[in-house]
Amino acid sequence: VEAFARPTEETSAAVAQWLSDNDVESKTLTPAGDWISFTVPVGKANQMLRADFSVFTHLNSGKEAIRTLEYSLPEGLNRHVNLIAPTTFFSRPLRSGPVMSLKNAVLPEVFTVEGRHLSYVPCAGHRALYNIPTTPAVNTNNKIGVAGFDNQFANQVKSCSPIIFLKALRPDMPANTTFSLTSVDNRTNSQTLSQAGIEADL
Repeated sequence: VEAFARPTEETSAAVAQWLSDNDVESKTLTPAGDWISFTVPVGKANQMLRADFSVFTHLNSGKEAIRTLEYSLPEGLNRHVNLIAPTTFFSRPLRSGPVMSLKNAVLPEVFTVEGRHLSYVPCAGHRALYNIPTTPAVNTNNKIGVAGFDNQFANQVKSCSPIIFLKALRPDMPANTTFSLTSVDNRTNSQTLSQAGIEADL
């Protein structure tokens, strides 16, 4: 993948020369060298990109962002650069928590395990929502990857799911079934129950 994404020597030299001509230092963001980062004042960015950066405000949230409606690169450089960001890209402000609307929502039920009253969405509901097969996989090496966002943390301790979930709803599976964590950008998976969130322990 790195070899595929790596820019040519001609491209690297052209971009480096452009930055040098403008007295701008940059740093490489990816192993392949296909993404670089540099920071300049707005006035300098306007000059380098022939742009008009301004402050734009998202009406519903009040969030502000500095963007431009157009920009351009010097002649000959545009064939070496796919994009510069953030420039003309306007993204929605991050929401504070997960939002989901289902046309045929499955209402949670309540069950009791080890003296605790817990609500859950029946297995049939999960299988329908996430298209999970009803029969075990034949290949024992199969895995399911679940990405975590929006400060949702999956607990591994015995008093939380998946242990309770398996004991109550999937007694056919080993009670010691758990999951492993692959961290991205050195993030952590909090094991504090109060921080689990409303959706992480589905």
